[in-house]
Amino acid sequence: MDASISVSVIIPCYNYGHLLADAIGSVLAQTRPPDEVIVVDDGSTDKTTEVAASYGNRVQYIRQERSGPGAARNAGIRAARGELLAFLDADDWWLPHRLSSQVPIISANDEIAMVHSAFLGYHGPDVQSPVYRFSQEDCDVHVLKRSCRVGTLTVLIRKEIVDELGGFDTRLRRCQDWDLWIRVARDHRIVYHDEPVAVYRSHPDQVRSDYLLRYRFSRLVVRRYRRIHPNCAQCEQAYFEGIRRERTLLREGARALLCASRASCEQGLYRKAARSLVHALRCDPATIYSRVAWHTAAVILKRAMVGPPSQ
Repeated sequence: MDASISVSVIIPCYNYGHLLADAIGSVLAQTRPPDEVIVVDDGSTDKTTEVAASYGNRVQYIRQERSGPGAARNAGIRAARGELLAFLDADDWWLPHRLSSQVPIISANDEIAMVHSAFLGYHGPDVQSPVYRFSQEDCDVHVLKRSCRVGTLTVLIRKEIVDELGGFDTRLRRCQDWDLWIRVARDHRIVYHDEPVAVYRSHPDQVRSDYLLRYRFSRLVVRRYRRIHPNCAQCEQAYFEGIRRERTLLREGARALLCASRASCEQGLYRKAARSLVHALRCDPATIYSRVAWHTAAVILKRAMVGPPSQ
């Protein structure tokens, strides 16, 4: 039944040319091959062009000026000819059965707009991979309003639905995917498939330390969909829980930055330590009451005053 339905894979890439081959290779190695693979180069300055070109006509290559992941995915969506769309960031990869396990689910029922699955985390060859699992209840729009319970690297969605909704909102510098999944869940059926189908790579190159920026846009998303259903108690509850959760995540980010600042001090990286400490204070001003913050600030100030030790 699924042989007649076409699948387009969209891989946005910004300066991940050194990892792009892993992503493309995992797509081309699928037991149910995709009908087209589209790499959207979001203004990379590395070898992304060469890596994509090495696959010849097996990969469609699109280059644009640096516009962000949402705009890159939208460019891929506009170029896609498949009935189904699947997304993969250039630093992640799929397991071989990703499409063969999901395509039959969505093709068997026209009412299903989107399927997503569990996925693995990769933190290095010597670290056991955690499994990120969700549930069918997480597909409810009220649950999605509280937090993003969808891994974009596992999403398989009907292109007509994405076109109908206008794709990813490029005005959002963060959380564009979360915003789109809420809009899908508002009017359409999403199905969760409880089998890991992809691997999310955690590595030092990722931009994940700007907790304040993420908080600003996640809060915007939560507020945007506060009243999806008029006079709905569930909507109001989801709104308040979502706001509380994002504030908690921001405070956790502040603690992570404080730990990073202390670690940088111990390594003698005082400027980096100062930046992390300032960022922590901006995320959560209450950080100023922490002993660690005062100690770290004292070390940084002392070094600034006396300078590096003489050789």
